[in-house]
Amino acid sequence: MADEIDGPSTSTTPVPEPTLNTLKYTPLAGNHEFRLLRILPKLTDTPPILCELVTASVADSAGKYIAGSYVWGAPELASSIILNGISFGIRANLAYFLRACRSKYKTRVIWIDAICINQDDMAERSSQVRIMSQIYTGAASVYCWLG
Repeated sequence: MADEIDGPSTSTTPVPEPTLNTLKYTPLAGNHEFRLLRILPKLTDTPPILCELVTASVADSAGKYIAGSYVWGAPELASSIILNGISFGIRANLAYFLRACRSKYKTRVIWIDAICINQDDMAERSSQVRIMSQIYTGAASVYCWLG
């Protein structure tokens, strides 16, 4: 994750104004679809972390993302990111992990269960657990964050 290797960015991304709406997950179409989190380059050294969720297929995404595993920590939502233009609450340890993953110069693509799986949809959670080994196996790397 060395930013000096990434090189300077040739484009700028406008910072969206967060809304107060609740994030609405788009349903996954098939048994081998999953979501990836695009962490946009940091425009400043201050929060927020700007991210986008995109849908992908397991087969077409192999080697194109990093899978993250981390200790969830305390259950309180102690931090937030801007996800698809909406403020999205996350646990403190996940916020530290995302800050460590974020690049100054390029978009990072990761899979992290707490964000990429709709935690409020039990059917989706079950189907995603069934393909989790494929998600981890298909990752270019797996980062483990202990805090």
